[in-house]
Amino acid sequence: AAPPSHVPHMPDEPSPAVPPATIRVNRKRMLLTIKVALHHVSPSQIECNTSKTRIELTTTGRRRFALSRRYPNGTECDDAQTSASMQGHVLVVEMPITKLGAIPSLHATLPTSAAPFAPPAAGASAKKKKKKEAAEAAEAAEPPAKRPKKRPAKAAAPAAEAAPAAEAAPAAEA
Repeated sequence: AAPPSHVPHMPDEPSPAVPPATIRVNRKRMLLTIKVALHHVSPSQIECNTSKTRIELTTTGRRRFALSRRYPNGTECDDAQTSASMQGHVLVVEMPITKLGAIPSLHATLPTSAAPFAPPAAGASAKKKKKKEAAEAAEAAEPPAKRPKKRPAKAAAPAAEAAPAAEAAPAAEA
């Protein structure tokens, strides 16, 4: 009988996860340092194999991790002098470098047709000139006349003054 279609099929053993790892090349000390975060893994559960050009790491137990990585830029190390230690939950592997790989340069990644520091386009400078001219014209123009400050109106006096003035205007026309 087939299992119900709504229940997903789970494999007997889940595939191991890849742990977070950083690889640093110290060119001055000629040392390769690899740091691998292994939470909830004891040192007895770690199997680490290093070779001249790569590191392979697996864990057993409840947390299963697998890491297989080449050293960067063709770097080669002396795997006979590998030292590994646990610092908290981080495995630190250090190896002396026997051959340094080439440093990828910035210029090699840029396209050959593009100049790295090209001057701004002609259209951009025209816009800047127009903006500058407008600012100079605004400075040269006289500032607008200041408007008088508004004063609060008196309660009854303006209405009383407006009525006699309105009566005087029609009398003057006659």
